[in-house]
Amino acid sequence: MTFPETYRNLLENDILEDYSMGYASEIGFRASICTPFNFYDLDLDVSTKLSLVPFMLMDGTMKDYMKLNPKESVQRAKELIDEVKAVNGTFVTLWHNQSVNDKEEWQGWRDVYEQIVAYAVKDIPTKTHAHEK
Repeated sequence: MTFPETYRNLLENDILEDYSMGYASEIGFRASICTPFNFYDLDLDVSTKLSLVPFMLMDGTMKDYMKLNPKESVQRAKELIDEVKAVNGTFVTLWHNQSVNDKEEWQGWRDVYEQIVAYAVKDIPTKTHAHEK
């Protein structure tokens, strides 16, 4: 990725959302925010239609960089989820196909994913439709 060229290329190709804003080697808020925001092109001094959706957590970050075990990973994720919920933000994670296949080095990580998702959606009010009473 090369900035701002990468974002300009996305816009030129009618791609209006990007989910690559995050850290590879640590968990947390790379953009210092947990809410999508539009890319502002400083060179052109213009706000664009490209929505940047930052992610806070990646499977490989916890396992490979931070050397966390599954239990520790779930706990760290819950802490982040609580921070995001406290400000009504958007909690975004990045998971690779192999990390949820529960095979070889990723054994036990599908459960990590499922626990994180379950915790993230806990206590979120469900929307009711007009025809439901």
